[in-house]
Amino acid sequence: MSKRQPLLQKQQLAPEEPLSGLYGWVLRRLGVPPWGQILVYSLVPLIIALAVFLWRQDKRLDKVESALQVLSSRMSPDDKDLILRLLSRAKEAAESGNATAAMQDTRLAAAYIFVARARRVPAPERYFSESVNALDRIEASSHSRAVLDVSLRTKVSLAEYRSSLNPQPALSPDQRTFQSPLRFPPPPRIDASTFPATVFRSELPEGVDFLQGPLVRSLANNIRVENITFVDGSQTLDGIHWVDVVFVNTHVKYEGGEVDLRNVRFVNCTFAFSDSARSADLADHIALNNSSIVIPQIQG
Repeated sequence: MSKRQPLLQKQQLAPEEPLSGLYGWVLRRLGVPPWGQILVYSLVPLIIALAVFLWRQDKRLDKVESALQVLSSRMSPDDKDLILRLLSRAKEAAESGNATAAMQDTRLAAAYIFVARARRVPAPERYFSESVNALDRIEASSHSRAVLDVSLRTKVSLAEYRSSLNPQPALSPDQRTFQSPLRFPPPPRIDASTFPATVFRSELPEGVDFLQGPLVRSLANNIRVENITFVDGSQTLDGIHWVDVVFVNTHVKYEGGEVDLRNVRFVNCTFAFSDSARSADLADHIALNNSSIVIPQIQG
């Protein structure tokens, strides 16, 4: 005990040296103790680095926003032909094995499609069929996973563009507002007599589906939704028979499973599709404005 006493006395008598200069004076005026001054001083480089990082990120976002504004200001109905030319050039690049050039041209076409959707630039049916055909040829010509991923995302953008041009339906006054989701079962069948209502409006939190199916989403569950218009909100399509249904301003999700769409329309919707060939088929279906498609169970 006595041997340790001088060391303890030295520790107790050693003064804590505060920082000097203007920096130390400011911190002392703020009432920061010496140990706090040292801690704050040690954090200054981290704070500066974080500020620089956020500033650079903000600058990047400004550049992206500016680029989209410029692109939007220059977009015209004639630019739909430019999109087709870009996709044609991407196909040629994919055929020659130049995956990088194929991705660049496809991404640029997707950017124009995005702007065309935002501005609702009118487009004939021929434009969508030719674009889908061009993307199909790109996929058939390339073995690059990256090219296929970009092509799928472009198809989804094309589907959103097509959806933005569909006319708004006349809504029935028989409406029901959802503040909590409806879970299956029961009832396995939803139609105008269920509540009754023919229009479902969502006040659910973002990303929460109107209708939440069973854990295993299969058409064999025989869940049917008929003669309903969904407005706003979100909905996953998998595992449900949809008949005479309209989605308006809805975030539509597809996870790559079984789905049955019969006379189903999408009006000003956005889409989140899984990365699969089945998703590409569904995106094609929507972009071509086809009203019916059945994607069956995966065999094997």
